[in-house]
Amino acid sequence: MDVQRYISSGIIESYVVGLLPSADAKEVEATMAQYPEVRAQVEACRQDMELYVGLRAVVPPPSVKASIMAIIAAEGNATANGNGASTVDHQTPVTPMPNSSQPDASENGAPVHNLVDARWRVAAVACLILLMGSLAMNYVYFNNYTVVKGKYDELLLAQANLTKAHETYQTKLQQSEDELALMRNPDYQAIRMPGVKGHEGNIATIYWNAKSQEVYLLSQNLPVPAADKQYQLWAIVGGKPVSAGVFSVGDLAKGLQKMKQVSGAQAFAVTLEKAGGADSPTLTQMFVMGKVGG
Repeated sequence: MDVQRYISSGIIESYVVGLLPSADAKEVEATMAQYPEVRAQVEACRQDMELYVGLRAVVPPPSVKASIMAIIAAEGNATANGNGASTVDHQTPVTPMPNSSQPDASENGAPVHNLVDARWRVAAVACLILLMGSLAMNYVYFNNYTVVKGKYDELLLAQANLTKAHETYQTKLQQSEDELALMRNPDYQAIRMPGVKGHEGNIATIYWNAKSQEVYLLSQNLPVPAADKQYQLWAIVGGKPVSAGVFSVGDLAKGLQKMKQVSGAQAFAVTLEKAGGADSPTLTQMFVMGKVGG
């Protein structure tokens, strides 16, 4: 929880003056128990409120106290003598209480209720100023919070991008290490397939494991075909071509490409066929060829 934002929300002041519903008040008390900063702020607010009330307290004039004491004494005498209200009317002089037709006077001659009204107006203005100041601070704090949150979100996004890039790099690194280990494996025979006549300069390499019959192809220099065309690898077994599958070149090719398993291969060749491959090779579209052990 953002403690400073909670403190500046105004809920503590409402709690101190008793304006919160019971559920919200319990929430404030729970927060006080969990966060010492909130408890300290509540205590400070209480002290400020007590000081404010003390400064704005209105002391009644002595005449009011004398009138109240006289009434109490008169009622006590009436009860003891059994005379009731007549004792108050004829035996005990009573100072009249102030009413709307006879306003009270303070020690300096000013009406008491006028002083009270004036002081309450000052208190109301002070509370309004405090409220406006609190709202202004909340507005500034919210704007700062929005800016900081925006920067924080940008950092999170940058971190996510870096993590993704790192994972991609690790994947490519692991792939390269695996391919290098395969090329160095003595069980795999490297069969270089140079370009045939009319396609000089084209080249691809086969890595074939005669024991496991696994075949991997490395496309080193083959032109990118049309969208409806695809290269197909053929193994020559017993003098007959056997399809080892189609493969990609250019940006779609990612290192070694695993082809279909082949046993007893005598040579390998690549032809350009329709997309998806053909049942038999188009010899006029042969690009590269290499013999096993050649």
